[in-house]
Amino acid sequence: MKHGRLYAAPDVARFCGVDLTTVHAWVKRGAIAHERSPGGQLRFRRVCLVAFLVERNFPIPKAISRELPLVGVVGALPSSVVGALAQVADVWHEPSPVRALVELRERSPDVLVLGTTLGFSRVVLVREVSSVDPHLVVACLASSPAEGLAFRDAGAKVVGLSGLDDTFVAAIAQVLGRELVAPPKR
Repeated sequence: MKHGRLYAAPDVARFCGVDLTTVHAWVKRGAIAHERSPGGQLRFRRVCLVAFLVERNFPIPKAISRELPLVGVVGALPSSVVGALAQVADVWHEPSPVRALVELRERSPDVLVLGTTLGFSRVVLVREVSSVDPHLVVACLASSPAEGLAFRDAGAKVVGLSGLDDTFVAAIAQVLGRELVAPPKR
């Protein structure tokens, strides 16, 4: 299965129980993020489609909820966060930010999580990645509320605070349209 799956306009119409012209009207109004294939056909990324469905109170179709999304983790991240993400998605981990950027287009993750240390400013990386690929969901774990605001201003769509790892992972799971499985109580 190729990650970063793109859905066609007829898929969206079927998922929402509407006519194809309605999907085209949503696109024209900017209600749903989309891309165009080289042939000009409308294509919708999984995370953009999930966001639209949730915003409009449509149920997440089984075809989407069964599909395992891909989360890319760049740099160091607490093992508890990586383990929790692995419950809701395939996790691709690349310690090197440079290698991750080279592989980003090929792997096409649904969410890109920037680790806590990369060796250079994560805010700059968020800004650059968001400008190159505005539909990619970038997530960051901030060490302070001020750093979290800087990430948001730079284009990060999911920001969590260190120490609140469960909330961060739950926010990513929600973006992916997946439910987080709680660990068994002891």
